[in-house]
Amino acid sequence: MYSCRPLFDLVIFAQQMAADYPGYMFEPERNEVELLNAESDEHADPDDQIDDNEEDVEMWRLDIMDWCTCRNCIMMDSVVECTCCHESPEAVKKMEALGNITCIKDHPELYQVVLNPAVLRVAFVTRRDMRPNNQPLDNKAYRFQAYRQFIYWLYERHLGRHNRVPIPACVVNDIESRFPKLPNEQYVGFKYAQQQ
Repeated sequence: MYSCRPLFDLVIFAQQMAADYPGYMFEPERNEVELLNAESDEHADPDDQIDDNEEDVEMWRLDIMDWCTCRNCIMMDSVVECTCCHESPEAVKKMEALGNITCIKDHPELYQVVLNPAVLRVAFVTRRDMRPNNQPLDNKAYRFQAYRQFIYWLYERHLGRHNRVPIPACVVNDIESRFPKLPNEQYVGFKYAQQQ
């Protein structure tokens, strides 16, 4: 027969130890200056600070196209969008798997999965079934779905909610050429989730 007594004794001992030694008892206490600094740091978003600093360093990307090694990119509106497919490890893997292409836009699967209107239409309808909305199936919807399809195809998975990555400028150019904007339609551009 099994007795619960040893387990009960262990629980009682743990409760007594917790009462005698409160958590963080041996941690150093902060002085007033450290408390003020910690309080101001709580209100600042460290991701925003990193992104701002990185953008400042990379501002040259808006002036010259040296960042593009595939020679198919276009100049984009923001530093984060000025990204070549050769800067994406996932894209490089897909290109190296074929061995003979120098730009991800030349990958044969890109048209089949990302630029094919029939595939995009089915993906759009499937998404609309899961998240009903009244968005018409126009070029804007095709572009949006093509961007999503590219990420699914490139990473071979869903990245998760609020986890966004910039799409290489060469692919953005291909998608926008295939599904052009209306003359009065404004370009939104890439935004990280916290920027919405």
